[in-house]
Amino acid sequence: MCPDIQNGPTLEKITVNDVYTKNTNLFLNGSAANETVNTLLDHERLSLLYRGLPSAIAGNLILALILTYTQRDVIESTILFAWLAAMVLILMWRTFIFYQFRHQITLTHKKNPLIHLRTSTIATGLIWSFSPAFLFPAADIAHQTTLSFVLAGVCAAAAASLSMDRISALGFIVPPLLNLIFAFLLEGGKTSLTMALMTVLFLGFVAISCVRNERQFRENISLRSLALQREAALENSEARLRSLFDLSPFGIVLVDFNSGDIIELNERMLSLSGYTKDEFFRLDQQKLIPDDYENQKLAMRTSLINTGRYGPYENEIVQRNGDRIPVLLNGVLTEEDNGRKLVWSIIEDISDRKRIDKMKNEFVSTVSHELRTPLTAISGAISLLANHFTNTWPEPMQNMLSIAQSNSQRLSHLINDLLDIEKIASGKMTFNLEPHAILPLVEQSIEMSKPYALNYGVQLVLSEQSKNANVVIDPVRFQQVLANLLSNAIKFSPKGERVNVLVQRMPNNNVRVSVTDVGAGIPEDFRKHIFQKFSQADSSDKRAKGGTGLGLAITKELVEKMNGTIGFDSEEGKGSTFWVEWKSEEIGQKL
Repeated sequence: MCPDIQNGPTLEKITVNDVYTKNTNLFLNGSAANETVNTLLDHERLSLLYRGLPSAIAGNLILALILTYTQRDVIESTILFAWLAAMVLILMWRTFIFYQFRHQITLTHKKNPLIHLRTSTIATGLIWSFSPAFLFPAADIAHQTTLSFVLAGVCAAAAASLSMDRISALGFIVPPLLNLIFAFLLEGGKTSLTMALMTVLFLGFVAISCVRNERQFRENISLRSLALQREAALENSEARLRSLFDLSPFGIVLVDFNSGDIIELNERMLSLSGYTKDEFFRLDQQKLIPDDYENQKLAMRTSLINTGRYGPYENEIVQRNGDRIPVLLNGVLTEEDNGRKLVWSIIEDISDRKRIDKMKNEFVSTVSHELRTPLTAISGAISLLANHFTNTWPEPMQNMLSIAQSNSQRLSHLINDLLDIEKIASGKMTFNLEPHAILPLVEQSIEMSKPYALNYGVQLVLSEQSKNANVVIDPVRFQQVLANLLSNAIKFSPKGERVNVLVQRMPNNNVRVSVTDVGAGIPEDFRKHIFQKFSQADSSDKRAKGGTGLGLAITKELVEKMNGTIGFDSEEGKGSTFWVEWKSEEIGQKL
């Protein structure tokens, strides 16, 4: 009786999958990998050993009966039946152990069942080991051979059924074969010595097979453990991806690239479109995008073929009720192992963004236009008073007029900048792009900015010239770009310093215009915001330099609208260089 295993719950089978189910967390924890493998090894070995126990019991009993029957004429019956009785008792013990395991074992009590199984198995081997001592008839090679074949058969069967546990296998096999070898050696004679040698070889072969089989068993369990670990990780990853797919704030659609069939979509896409899932699967996806965007559809497909992705594209989708909503489209092309190409499309509803942008633009436009007319009248009146009646006003009044004039000009610049931003954003700003010699335009900009530089005590110098440098630009917008760069350089240069302007041809044949000051430079943490709207390194109410914070943002938009590039180089304490660059063009070259 085994008191430590008799109170467990009923268990039909113990398998690797059972252990995997109970140890999922171990698979997901890399530090517990060895513990997991050992757990699987113990339980799978125990399961296989007990699974083969009924056939082992039956086989041992049959071979014992055969041996008893064949040796009855040459072995004393008392000895013969005493040996058989011992064998039956051992086999009854093993039957009882199997019954206990089958009905009352639990996964957490694996050590004692394995110990009991090994003990009973080794005990069975010891009973077989007595047969060469008591059932080995002297000078009777026929019956000796019979005994040898029975022992060889039972040991071979044991090696096959117990190979996953080296202790059980060798404990069963070694004692009877060693005793058989000794029996042949004691018998003497050439035939007996030959049989002893063959038994030694057989024992060695069976022992090596047992060791190899157990090693192979361990490797198989390790591979299965790794496979289960990867399966668990994959399922966990798929669960996270599924959650992301289902709970995403963006619409997601999976489409077959070649056929255009919709394979999967999430709930957000259904809410955006207004269709049910069944309706969406029956829908021709081309109908989701209005015909107005036919060129964009072709561009999306071309981009997928060439780069494996598309977007972002601003587009619209047609809802079930016929309404259109603005969306932002992004997509990526993937390929499955079977060669099937799939397109993951991500659809972001930008209705709120568009509505807010529209309200903002309308507000800016309204405020700018409403302020511009009265501000022009006020600024003109203040300028008239400040410039033509200077001697008639007391000094405190003159100071107030000067401050009012400065602030009215500053407000006028802000309104003009806001109007430019609104025009660029709405696409109403026109650009007349033609080839122009850039040097005369730069010289003109410098001349126009000299009065402003004079107020700051700064000198403007065109220190390097590249004649015959032609670019495709709008001359009016270029003057606006250079005026912004020059005014910035002037404001941030110390009094008495110079602002250098360079026109140079770059190694890639581009033409670059650079404006360099010797001011304080741009702080490292502000550089990423330099071209953003309303960005100023000193944003306090008492900043030393004026400005709206829109000049560089407008400059960047203007340069890019003219197919140019803008950038800067700066070192704190040593100044900054802002540059604009265009591809060189020859006058008369076809645009």
